Amino acid sequence: EVFGNWAYAQARRLLIAQERFGDRAIMPADIKIFCARGEVVRAFWARGYGSGDFHIASFGPDLATRVRHGHPYELLLDSHTEVDELSAETRHAIIAFAREASEPFDMIRVDGMIEDDRFQFLELTAYPTNGLSGISAESDRTLGGIWNLPDLNAPDPREAEWRELLQGVPKGTLQR
Repeated sequence: EVFGNWAYAQARRLLIAQERFGDRAIMPADIKIFCARGEVVRAFWARGYGSGDFHIASFGPDLATRVRHGHPYELLLDSHTEVDELSAETRHAIIAFAREASEPFDMIRVDGMIEDDRFQFLELTAYPTNGLSGISAESDRTLGGIWNLPDLNAPDPREAEWRELLQGVPKGTLQR
């Protein structure tokens, strides 16, 4: 309701409590890793979301190369972030995790937190932003370009299977 994410509005309402990650007074930095079919496309570091001290930085697929994003709160390319402090081993482990988690998806965002050379996985989401935020034309081209849209004129090799599934009363429906 707040951010306009349709799928979340359809989900069962429940509370999930996560153990606090990190030992500082402020929340650890976010990392949002955009992936397509098991490949890292781009990553964003963010700190201070929802505060007056909000900043982001964009990284290439190696999580080491800074990329200009064009966000109004983007740090300068030479500004330092927690992603820059990651050891090569941790960076490699994060990339390997994101690649494996994203392999089944055309496009998915792997979210986590970073503090003291540690990564804490948070969630997978199909939303590139919070549902209300705009994205730059460059990001729209970059993220939109990773989608593999099907050829709608090509025959579906599983058409018979889909048609059979749609016959009769669908399984799992509430029947009166």
